[in-house]
Amino acid sequence: MNRSALALLALAALLLPGPPAAAADLYDPHPQAGDLSLPMPDGARMVFRPVHLGRTVEGLGTRQVWVGKGEGGEFYETPTQVEISGAFNLAGGGGENWVYYLGKYEVTQAQFYAVMPAPPGKSRQELLASGMPVTGVSWFEAQEFLLRYNQWLAANALDKLPRSRGVQEPSSAYLRLPSETEWEFAARGGGLLEPSLYFRLSPYPAGQVAAHEWCFPEVVRSPPRIRKVGQRKPHPLGFYDLLGNVAEMTASIYRVEYIGGRSGGFTLRGGSALKTRPKDMLPSLRSEMPFYRSGKASAREDVGLRLLIASPAAASRQEFNRLKQAYKRQGRSNQPVFGVAVGGSLPNLQKLRETLGAVSPQALKAVSPQLNQVEAHIKQVTHKMRKVESDSALVTARTAVYCLFATYKTMRNEMYLRPISEQSQSATRRQRALQSLRDNQTARDESLEQYFAQLDLMDRLYSQEVMLKQLEEHRKLLVNKSAGPEKVKINRLLRQHYQRYLVGKQPDKAGWVNDLQNALFAPAPAPSAR
Repeated sequence: MNRSALALLALAALLLPGPPAAAADLYDPHPQAGDLSLPMPDGARMVFRPVHLGRTVEGLGTRQVWVGKGEGGEFYETPTQVEISGAFNLAGGGGENWVYYLGKYEVTQAQFYAVMPAPPGKSRQELLASGMPVTGVSWFEAQEFLLRYNQWLAANALDKLPRSRGVQEPSSAYLRLPSETEWEFAARGGGLLEPSLYFRLSPYPAGQVAAHEWCFPEVVRSPPRIRKVGQRKPHPLGFYDLLGNVAEMTASIYRVEYIGGRSGGFTLRGGSALKTRPKDMLPSLRSEMPFYRSGKASAREDVGLRLLIASPAAASRQEFNRLKQAYKRQGRSNQPVFGVAVGGSLPNLQKLRETLGAVSPQALKAVSPQLNQVEAHIKQVTHKMRKVESDSALVTARTAVYCLFATYKTMRNEMYLRPISEQSQSATRRQRALQSLRDNQTARDESLEQYFAQLDLMDRLYSQEVMLKQLEEHRKLLVNKSAGPEKVKINRLLRQHYQRYLVGKQPDKAGWVNDLQNALFAPAPAPSAR
């Protein structure tokens, strides 16, 4: 489904018939089309906004997304591709438009204490009238709040919870903290953005972060304090205070790297208005908070929370069967990895089961645990090898781009060296230029040889589907890292050269150089030969 169609689906979802939009109040200072409002005890309510995944794997409601800081990121913000999934399909009728719902505002004191008992020495009535984000609560108190609120919704407002279009069963949706991937994906702008917009460091125009978020040191001027929710301009998706005001708890265990790495406490997302300056308030910003300090549950006065509405991966037996069939269609276990059908052993394993069962059901029963373990190992190895294959193909694409970029640099050098070697009045300068030209030509030949070697690897090691996908991923990575336009154009040339190579499987050095000339060089006046 293309992006235009998805955008129309998203717009249609926002315009679905429903109750009239509520007036602005303590719980929603800025009502908007598309808001989803859930009731709470004592007449309180909580408002959510949809985050559309955009283009997903058909039938699975998942997509690969990039997280991390593309330029200047520390080791714990390294750009990494991860998988994200939707909770609700708003399209229905066989179409797909997956979303999850994220809290429009940080959870306020009024909302938290509508569910939880007031702390000692605090007036519950005053807390129920407060638009300040709740802070000073531990991760465990946040979980207790979620447990109580989910139980209350199940007993009092089950029909208000969202469900996928066309589903007739009672909703199985529930509230939880977002994962850090879900938080960052929303903070970047979700799945309906053009890739170049998604990969921006900030969702806000240059110099405008402080117009949308409470940042340090502005809030410490009179005096240091957190502010009421919804007082500044909204995020492009309609959220408020998403990157600032208070840092927000997530459901994710903090790891030094997004995938793997040392693990510790839980992950905070967003900046703290008491600590974080505008230049650092980015969707990629992440930090660790320990679960305990000195044996007590950790809590901070600049840390709060924002909720997410989720759904079980298989909310019903029907959904489980649908997912099972979708995975079967994907054929993940049987697709070759590096040209080898590792998962192809699974049909043979099944045939072995059937044959053994026909000969001796007792023997099959005796070895079934071991056969099941072998099957699980094959699937696990296939999954890991597929990830290695994707990463390896991306590295191959990156190496090929740099080989062609090195060729481009030798061509650029030649533009300046050749006039000097031919026209300089100084014999010594001409000789030096001629030697530099010879060295430059050697470097070009070496770069083109390496480029040919990478094209050959692409052909021998990877399927065309895998390679084209990783070429597109490398293009996104270049955009994310704000690479020069030359490398983006070279990545495009690589795609063309790869598809040409699949036909002839022969090096075409002259053609590659000519393509570089046409794509990257414009006629320019010759430099002075003096």
